Amino acid sequence: MSQADLARKLGASRSMVSLWESGGRKPNGENLVALANALRVEPGWLVSGEGETGPQQSGRMKAYLEAQAFKTFGGRLTLAMEEASYDAAAVAKALRGVKREATEDLVRRWMSDEEDPDDATKQDLSVVLAVPKKHLRVFLFGPPPPAPLDMAEREVPGLDLPRLTLALEVVDEAVALAKVTLSSKGKAAMVGRAYLSLEKMGLEQREAVRDLLATALTLHGVS
Repeated sequence: MSQADLARKLGASRSMVSLWESGGRKPNGENLVALANALRVEPGWLVSGEGETGPQQSGRMKAYLEAQAFKTFGGRLTLAMEEASYDAAAVAKALRGVKREATEDLVRRWMSDEEDPDDATKQDLSVVLAVPKKHLRVFLFGPPPPAPLDMAEREVPGLDLPRLTLALEVVDEAVALAKVTLSSKGKAAMVGRAYLSLEKMGLEQREAVRDLLATALTLHGVS
């Protein structure tokens, strides 16, 4: 991502981005959070260079953040552009080469999910960006929905059905976030893990449980 692209994404001046990059000035407050989100890193890592997005764990964090990005077409488009080393101007030019009306600004709106291209344009984008065939369906339509898990509601000693229902919802969210498909057996194992985590961590921390499960799924799958 160029300084100009980052400045547009943040609504900041290019000179300010240049100062941040050179160390002449440090972002803080809302600018720090916005910059971290744009670069898909943790704010703390930008400040200190330490933490989960540091050199030792950058691959794991990247996998987790890419799983989040895959939820929207804009996120998938941005990742595909990064993989192909294309910026918004290059994509727009390539689309015009296949008789598709496109501007640099329009491509940026697609990337930020302000607008959604029609299906024919998405197909052309997949060709322009040379999206591998095995990734084509996900690029066009997003990750598949999680596999359903049939659970009979019956009285089981010591079982908290409301928490079990919530655990199932948390796993569904984590599976979608991690863009994976689980067998019923694998999903049942994850529900059990979420059920216990919700008990230990507290129901109010369901988002933390979901993110932990999503990271585990993205990095290791289900054993």
